[in-house]
Amino acid sequence: MCRLGLEDFLLFICLFCLPVAVQAACPTHSPDLTFSVQLNEQAISQKSGFSQNVGGHIKGASQIGLYPSVKNERNGCFYLDRINIKIAINAQIEISDRYPRGSCEYQVVQNHELKHRQVLMNFYSTIQNRYAAQIKALIAQQNGFMNGNTSQAQNVLASASNALRTMIDKDHSALQYTYVDDPRLVERESIACHNW
Repeated sequence: MCRLGLEDFLLFICLFCLPVAVQAACPTHSPDLTFSVQLNEQAISQKSGFSQNVGGHIKGASQIGLYPSVKNERNGCFYLDRINIKIAINAQIEISDRYPRGSCEYQVVQNHELKHRQVLMNFYSTIQNRYAAQIKALIAQQNGFMNGNTSQAQNVLASASNALRTMIDKDHSALQYTYVDDPRLVERESIACHNW
């Protein structure tokens, strides 16, 4: 019977187990990204319940989905080869029913909300140029997985989706403020109607 002392056991671990752990690390890869944006608009509607200083808004939500293609390697690893990032935006302009259709106030509020829509459209038309490099770099840092470790890949995708959402929300809000909601711009709009 062969007995290993503590020193022999530690030597065995160092010589045989550690190299396997080092070899088990999968190389990382930078994925190809494509972006697609779909705007789903509904007709302008009039609603009640707006506070006194709000004449309307553009309501809706965006959904971000990351759809990967996986590539398997011979070394027992896989990585996310291509990722299609699909963004769906649901949008509807709502105007307070305090303003009759065709009135000066209705037109001013409608024009204001249409400016929001235009900023939204311009922003999302440039989304791939704005964020592809950042999202690609974020995913590439962790894009190498042992076969069967799909939960780790899903975590990387979820992290990338959350990072993209944060960047979009921050940058889009800043643009809306700069080009539409800056108080100086809103003040100029409000003097268009004599009874406002």
